[in-house]
Amino acid sequence: MLIVETLTGLGFQAKRAKDVTTASRNIGEFAVNEYAVTLARTCGPAFVPLVFYEDPDMEELPVAKLKNVHMLNTVAFLTALHRAGVLPEGPDLVAQINALRKTPMRPIDEPGRTKKIRSTWIRKSAKK
Repeated sequence: MLIVETLTGLGFQAKRAKDVTTASRNIGEFAVNEYAVTLARTCGPAFVPLVFYEDPDMEELPVAKLKNVHMLNTVAFLTALHRAGVLPEGPDLVAQINALRKTPMRPIDEPGRTKKIRSTWIRKSAKK
């Protein structure tokens, strides 16, 4: 397993070392944002980072606005697995997730686009 350190994570660790009551709210989202934005801006033009996420807060971060990043949330992932015949209980899992939320999650599957590539998660033939 590879653990990539981000400035966000290192900064949080330094603050937490000085004050153990330092809140960690949204740190994970900020670190993923930092890492994916760095990948999208420093890798080759055909590279499409996939950001797989649960928290809708990810949709408000800069990474969600980059055209060459593929954003895929848990509900879209479970739906894709169901449509592919791999996860028959997919709709039930989505219903269970949404039952615990104040607002139901909707599937987000925003493909990354580059000059040469359009990433896909669900092939058109797999949709029902």
